[in-house]
Amino acid sequence: PGFGQTQIPPEAWNLDNYAKFVKSFLSKIEVKPYAIVGHSNGGAVIVRGVALGELLPSRLVLLAASGVRNSHKTRRFFVKIIAKIGKVLTIWLPITVRQSLQRRLYGTVGSDMLVAGHMRETFKLTVSQDVLADAKTIKNPTLLIYGTDDKATPIDGVGESLHQAIKGSQLEVVKGADHFVHNFDPKGVSSLIKEFLG
Repeated sequence: PGFGQTQIPPEAWNLDNYAKFVKSFLSKIEVKPYAIVGHSNGGAVIVRGVALGELLPSRLVLLAASGVRNSHKTRRFFVKIIAKIGKVLTIWLPITVRQSLQRRLYGTVGSDMLVAGHMRETFKLTVSQDVLADAKTIKNPTLLIYGTDDKATPIDGVGESLHQAIKGSQLEVVKGADHFVHNFDPKGVSSLIKEFLG
């Protein structure tokens, strides 16, 4: 909810709220999932939802999943500093020019903070939650798929951390793929998932 053309939540949501929504949605359509597949923030929602007991799939598939926040602490710190300095230096500019400059700044540092401006508070809440401790509680067979060129959720910072946290998980790396690994190599990713699901 709140992304694409879906209805905006009535208040700012965190990963817990999104996990409860997925649970309610699955219940509404009367589906007990064998596996749940999540990309990026959707992967973090799944990890959090399973840890909370809200989601009860047999297997998990995490595509370029996010949720390990420590690896980006330094970068986020500098982004905040630069953003604050930028606000002061550009306060005299028209708002449309300021917004354009903000988009360029966040795009340069790999943040999608401004992709959905109306969801800014929700974005802040979800990216502040670290699911690494939650990942350590997962017992489900889990497949993680990451791209070597993923700058949003790098394999060496996020993918490896989740792989180590989820005991017995399987990590697959797609060479040359960016954050949208499933778009980069749909057949390869589909094959990996089919093989994993049996």
